[in-house]
Amino acid sequence: MMQPLFKYQSANWAQIKQSYLALAGLTHGMGEKVKNIGVILSDIVKEFARLDVALASVEKVCLSLLDLDLVRTVVELVKNKKVSEVLPLLVPLEEQLRILAAGAGVGGGLYRPDETINYLKNPNQTADLVSVVRTIYDSRFGEKESRDINLAILEFLKIKKDSGTVMERSAAVVLAVALDKVYAHFARLHESQQALLLKFYFYRAIALGVPVRAYLQTALNTAPGVIQYINEDKDLVGMIAANEEEVSLNSAKPVGKFAKLAQEFLASAGKRGVSESEQRKFVAAKAGEPEAVFLREAIGILVHLKEATLVDWLHDHQHGPDEQYQIDLVQLVFSFGFHGEFIFIMDYFKNKNPVVPIKAFLNKLREVVPLENEDSVQALARLTGLFHQARIIPSSQELIEFHEQDGKFHWNEKLVV
Repeated sequence: MMQPLFKYQSANWAQIKQSYLALAGLTHGMGEKVKNIGVILSDIVKEFARLDVALASVEKVCLSLLDLDLVRTVVELVKNKKVSEVLPLLVPLEEQLRILAAGAGVGGGLYRPDETINYLKNPNQTADLVSVVRTIYDSRFGEKESRDINLAILEFLKIKKDSGTVMERSAAVVLAVALDKVYAHFARLHESQQALLLKFYFYRAIALGVPVRAYLQTALNTAPGVIQYINEDKDLVGMIAANEEEVSLNSAKPVGKFAKLAQEFLASAGKRGVSESEQRKFVAAKAGEPEAVFLREAIGILVHLKEATLVDWLHDHQHGPDEQYQIDLVQLVFSFGFHGEFIFIMDYFKNKNPVVPIKAFLNKLREVVPLENEDSVQALARLTGLFHQARIIPSSQELIEFHEQDGKFHWNEKLVV
């Protein structure tokens, strides 16, 4: 049955676990009719001890796609000893459990990389989706297979980018395990591949339970320096701003574009700020549960990226012989890269004895700020004006100067040498 994606992830892990355990308990007294189901459930239940301590994992993503309505129906019928009514439900239940177990790396499903790659490149053909899902899962353990299947998944995602948010549960499982696989390698993807994910599979990945926030945090934490971090953070904001996904909302507004909703929220927040309470109020007026959960998470990620707070990069990258000097210098450069008001910079240099001298700060900017970039030039012009007003540098001096000889901006050597 076709359903919106947000209906597949409608319960927390504790509820999901309880549903599997309830099914496992019922199968013990039903004999051969449920032998296969019992074996699958036994394999799944054995994984719970490990998964309970995992903050986020593809196994949890897939097992959480269980049809709870079907489970409740089966449990109720068995309790009431309505065996004849239960039997027709056992086939779809077993089919569902097989593909969910495959996505968790347990149960059946053969490892068939060639067939899986062929299917991912031609998804309209018939295929054994249990083996496809199991192969995607198992491929993470082999370097060559992982790379080849990642490339095939990216082709699959290009083909399916306009497939919308309504699909069969089996298709949702394939999409979930595929998205988790490539998001897990987000930092290693080419910029165009990252843009594909965030343009067409940002909200949908969140709605399927993929830990997008965690994968983006991992990617940002790989930045080797503060300027690279600032640039990568800004790139992610730009990619999400170009998002073209539709979000399921309440009955008054059945469909909305995520990018438009995010822009509306940021505009409405205005001077009130973009606190979590403001996010909740905005989403509550737009969407009911459970889709509100996914919309809050998507907007929350974007807000943290815009504020450069999705990770605590400065805290995680403190090092150097003179730690306070290094921390202050990084914070100053960080402030220049993100905040148009330059509040931290101005407060810092109004102090009569800053740990980092103004000349050291300007020399670091000289190393990392490209004067060929118009935004950088404008930012330096604003900072110059603020420095003049606060008498941090003489009013007769500019941080950068335009040289007519070569038609380029250059740093003022009197201030940086």
